[in-house]
Amino acid sequence: GHEVSGTIDELGSEVKGFKQGDKVAAYCINYCGKCYYCRKGLTHYCVDFDKNIMSDHWDGGYAEYVKVPQKLLLKLPEDVSVKLGNLSLDTIGVPYGAFMEVDITKDKSIAIYGCGPIGLSFIKILNLRDIYDVYAVDIVENKLQLAKEFGAKVTINATKEDPVKLMRDMTEGLGVDMAFDTSNTVDALKSAIYSVRKGGNVYPIGEHPSLPSDLSEIFISDILVHRHLGVRGLMYFPVGEHQHIIDVLRKGKESFEKLITHVFPLEKIDKAFHTFFEDDESIRVLVKPRG
Repeated sequence: GHEVSGTIDELGSEVKGFKQGDKVAAYCINYCGKCYYCRKGLTHYCVDFDKNIMSDHWDGGYAEYVKVPQKLLLKLPEDVSVKLGNLSLDTIGVPYGAFMEVDITKDKSIAIYGCGPIGLSFIKILNLRDIYDVYAVDIVENKLQLAKEFGAKVTINATKEDPVKLMRDMTEGLGVDMAFDTSNTVDALKSAIYSVRKGGNVYPIGEHPSLPSDLSEIFISDILVHRHLGVRGLMYFPVGEHQHIIDVLRKGKESFEKLITHVFPLEKIDKAFHTFFEDDESIRVLVKPRG
């Protein structure tokens, strides 16, 4: 319930710049606005991040109504629907934030592990920036087909081929320049680490709840140190970048619309979760509280 978009039904007495009926999305981090990071515009680095997230620490969006502080409201333009505008949060916002934080140039070779909403959006963002040397890895064929359509040069089904071997074979034995893991699985992160060349970089995106507390099996010194690898976690985006994310959404609208595979009413939320986790055809599953 932390990815929320909708229309304003009621306003507080001190709210300025918004009106009833406005289409909005909601930034999920109730950033302090005062810390070192917030003062630099890095609201996703806020020192309060881990204790002030919608749905984790205050009521989220799986309800008919949700109360949101004004500073977290992100106005959606007339040509962007509430449904499509929902993608401007985690689905596009997270990979956009990653793209802006990492030095990705046209000469780089890139592996994307996981072709869910975030992985596919990342591939499309790279495509919109004319970056085409992209290897997409997943275990579901229809998602790999979309990855190809979105701009991946090579798609790899990890149940049929070894992605590490294939990438090394296609890069003169070196490996790719950088790998992003959006799948949040241990096996994918391991493969991502072995996929990159010496001096390359690995980027886990988002939370990785499946990782063991002992990371020695993954982050072992002869892999990281001897091969001079960089590892950096990436998560969310600065609130001030939302308009740029909307611009990306507009440019890739035809592709991004294909990410929304299912919409369920609130009373069928159990089916929505089951579909998201069990149906290989699902990508972005939305819950619509009313109407």
